[in-house]
Amino acid sequence: MVEGSGRDRRRARSATYQAQQRRRRRTIAVSVVVAVAVLVVGVIVAAGLLGGGGGSKLTGAGPLLHVPVGGRPAAVAVGEGSVWVTDDTGGALHQLDAEGHVVGNPVAVGSAPVAVTTGGGAVWVADATGSVARVDVGTKAVDRIATGGSPVAIVFAFSRVWVADSERRQVMVIDPATRQVTDSIALPAGAIRLTVAATTLWVANADNTVTRLDPQTKQPGAPVRVGSIPLDMVEIGGDLWVANSADNSVTSFGTGNLRPSRAPVQVGSAPVALALTDKTLWVADQEDRSLVRIDTRSGARSGAPVPVGLRPRGMAVGTTHLWVVGNDPDEVVGIPLVR
Repeated sequence: MVEGSGRDRRRARSATYQAQQRRRRRTIAVSVVVAVAVLVVGVIVAAGLLGGGGGSKLTGAGPLLHVPVGGRPAAVAVGEGSVWVTDDTGGALHQLDAEGHVVGNPVAVGSAPVAVTTGGGAVWVADATGSVARVDVGTKAVDRIATGGSPVAIVFAFSRVWVADSERRQVMVIDPATRQVTDSIALPAGAIRLTVAATTLWVANADNTVTRLDPQTKQPGAPVRVGSIPLDMVEIGGDLWVANSADNSVTSFGTGNLRPSRAPVQVGSAPVALALTDKTLWVADQEDRSLVRIDTRSGARSGAPVPVGLRPRGMAVGTTHLWVVGNDPDEVVGIPLVR
């Protein structure tokens, strides 16, 4: 999963900042699509806070977990038996167990690790300054793969590692066996985020569109217009749900007919991340420092917003908790789930 920024999301809407982005391509990943600020306070969630709605819920009386890992948490992924968190100021990867306990020592992975994924016995970290780090789950040995550009999103799928390069407007493909970049797929509309949906990939573009990418032919489809500054995406039952960070909405469309499947859902301010548990879609609202839940069966919001204190940057679903990373203070928050 990859982080997002409220402050830089606002800058993205100004002509001045667009000019700055072009001059500073080497650091674009820590700007509009991947930088963030934050604050966290202890929160205890009572049963009444989450009444109503379907899918997974918070436990009735247990406190949220607050895990300081050091540095500035930027992104989180769950896989290979652990929770993995990147620190984009310390250049480190942290490992947690399923209950949020820190495991071992941080692993150095690069100067700006802004996205992380797992697969093939390894953790893969995108460094916005132009590389991908492969961390062996067992030995913690690190292999650096020089990619150039500005990697800002990463997924492991279809036996390959897929990396969004926002600087060069492309998606790079890495063979995990040879650890080499084997393909570069041009995305003229830009490449900001990636998600896996059934037998395909989707790319969030820089021009308020998303694009289907065929993993076999490596051919992109026609861009599909969504909301303003789309960031995270989740596929649910043949629909692609998209968090539009600049217009505070989540939209959805059918992946077959590419038509809207329901009215936009207005959420909180600056939705930057999505996570699915059962029939509940969680939306991380950065400026509101809270999570909104959407019942994916009805397409309506469910219950009250869940305050997390911090400004979220990313989310990932674990076996017992929904994990949220953010800053100010720099923490990982674990929300206990009932399946």
